[in-house]
Amino acid sequence: MKLLSTLFYITLSFSSFAQNYYAVKLVEKTTARIEYFKNNPLEMLTQRAIDRRQVLNISFNAEDVPIDNAIILMCENTGAEILSSSKWLNTLYVSATENQKALLEEIEYVENIRSLEVSSSSKKTKSSPPSLSKQKSSIYGESEDFVTQIKIDFLHNIDFRGEGMQVAVFDAGFPGVSTTEPFKELRDRDGILGTYNFVEDIEDVYRDNQHGTMVLSTMAVNKPNTYIGTSYEAKYWLFTTEDDGSETPKEEFNWIKAIEFADSVGVDVVNCSLGYYDFDLPFKSYTYDDMDGKTTFISRAANIGGQKGIIVVISAGNEGDKAWHYIGAPADAENVISVGAVNSTGNIAGFSSFGPSADGRIKPDVVAMGVSVPVYNKYGNLSYPNGTSFSSPITAGSVACLRQAFPSAAVDLFISAVQQSADNYDSPNETYGYGIANFEGAYNILKDQLSLDYFYTDKLLITPNPISNLLKIRGVVNENVPYSILDTSGRLIKSANGNFNYGVDVSNLVQGYYYVRIEGSKFIALPFIKK
Repeated sequence: MKLLSTLFYITLSFSSFAQNYYAVKLVEKTTARIEYFKNNPLEMLTQRAIDRRQVLNISFNAEDVPIDNAIILMCENTGAEILSSSKWLNTLYVSATENQKALLEEIEYVENIRSLEVSSSSKKTKSSPPSLSKQKSSIYGESEDFVTQIKIDFLHNIDFRGEGMQVAVFDAGFPGVSTTEPFKELRDRDGILGTYNFVEDIEDVYRDNQHGTMVLSTMAVNKPNTYIGTSYEAKYWLFTTEDDGSETPKEEFNWIKAIEFADSVGVDVVNCSLGYYDFDLPFKSYTYDDMDGKTTFISRAANIGGQKGIIVVISAGNEGDKAWHYIGAPADAENVISVGAVNSTGNIAGFSSFGPSADGRIKPDVVAMGVSVPVYNKYGNLSYPNGTSFSSPITAGSVACLRQAFPSAAVDLFISAVQQSADNYDSPNETYGYGIANFEGAYNILKDQLSLDYFYTDKLLITPNPISNLLKIRGVVNENVPYSILDTSGRLIKSANGNFNYGVDVSNLVQGYYYVRIEGSKFIALPFIKK
């Protein structure tokens, strides 16, 4: 018995201290780190390597960014030996004991550990997925379910995160956005462009109902490994248009003033998690027949917003389990994306409002997660409310990223691509509409439609812009393509063939705003400024 105990102790000691080999996959590099090295490329690449990328029109990405030395040091402090590393794979090659491996697994920056050895009977062979909380904390954190359900992570991974886009949020108030920790990154990067309270005619929106705060968090919060919104690099206008103490037509006009202002400052995307049909006495409420996209004031304004080039995203409403179970205004508008709600597994929420519009159009357009949605409240704490109020901004943030990828796509073409991407497109109905949006699919649809003949990349870029003499477009592969230059009224200024790699001469143009259009393709015109 004593001999057996001794052998057991020796075996246990050997297994605890034997060195094994592992690939340690790290979590995604932080946005701040990626942006720092993109802005300081000589700290990660030689000038020759930078020059080669520029010649071949290859963008810097996360693969070029070195692994953070602080993370490597954390791994070394476990006693594990770092034998090598790959910044492209974001992975460490290590030698570690079982005890050291266990310590590595506790590091928050470690996504997973893969054994590089052949398993033996003495080792664990059972493979189980990481716990839900561990899996979420490694990438998007609490927001992972609603991000991956509509595949907006695909756009994030190819560098479309809303950068350069402006999103206006129309809601009932934004208390806590100016003070709490979850919105610190947004404040620090000057991500709030302006505010206005159209209810009280003042600038202060950081008061009243916290609904807008929760809505904004689904798009704008950027806390790597904890919570990442759908358009966390976009910039935001915050507008209070809803008076939480009453329900009157004045709120429609607050909304109209807000969208007119949004248009005047060049906003790309509007999110509205509000809807109207039932007003307080003595005001007359709307009927279902009024939900035809052209009767209510607010829906008429929403239609105009779409005509002006704004992508307007509207919550379908939370009336699905009530006597009035239809969408409200302006979700009935034509040039908008109205959004219903499903749970994390894709089942329709009972409260999600029904379509179609009164004139028979499919509504809602798409659906996204609106059940137990993780959001940040005015105290900076997570809560898990229900509502199309949250499926709408989840979608609106994703729309901002898609708009970043295709800034020149016409609104109707853009909305159609989002609809076509959804999983119920072939058999739409009054609850799901066209189904769960798929932003990877929408991206590929627009890529096929807008980049057919002359392009090897959809990330076309006029550079420099404004232009003095030569108009260059990165991404045009053909050396001699037909093109047209138009003024802002659509009048043809010039039509010729040219090589956009070397540059097309525009020195004879007067100062002003123009569009260049590649002929013979479905590509939409790119804007440029002649200085």
